[in-house]
Amino acid sequence: MITKLKRSAYFSIIFLSFIACQSEQNSGPTKAEVKKAISQQNKVFMDSFQSSNLDKFASLYTKDGKALPPNMKTVSGREGIKHMVQGMHNSGISEVDISTDELHLEGNSAIEVGHYKVKIENGQVLDKGKTMVYWKKEGDTWRMYRDMWNSNGASSSSGGR
Repeated sequence: MITKLKRSAYFSIIFLSFIACQSEQNSGPTKAEVKKAISQQNKVFMDSFQSSNLDKFASLYTKDGKALPPNMKTVSGREGIKHMVQGMHNSGISEVDISTDELHLEGNSAIEVGHYKVKIENGQVLDKGKTMVYWKKEGDTWRMYRDMWNSNGASSSSGGR
């Protein structure tokens, strides 16, 4: 009887250890891994914007990704995002610098809160503001699902800057 109890206890311990290891393996990426991946994607964002590589820039978004720019309608899909970025370049914007202030992780989704600077061709800072991005992991790649930003400056309806 004691041998059966010992065997059952050993089996239970082994089984529970196996389950614990499996749940650790399936728990998803760590915050440090996600922060590194998103930081790399943000560098691609800045580089592809500055070099006008619209296809590379748009590939940072999910196929059903949306940009929610200030004072504009929502921009949907990669083609719409490429058109939006081309319009930004046409208006003289040459560079966007972004930084992450906070990152909140939930499985294969993450929320990034940060800030940005927009510069024109002579290097002058045109605007500064804050961002919020909802990231989704697609396969091995983190992509922007929703991208929203707004200015720290006064709106033109309140007298401008």
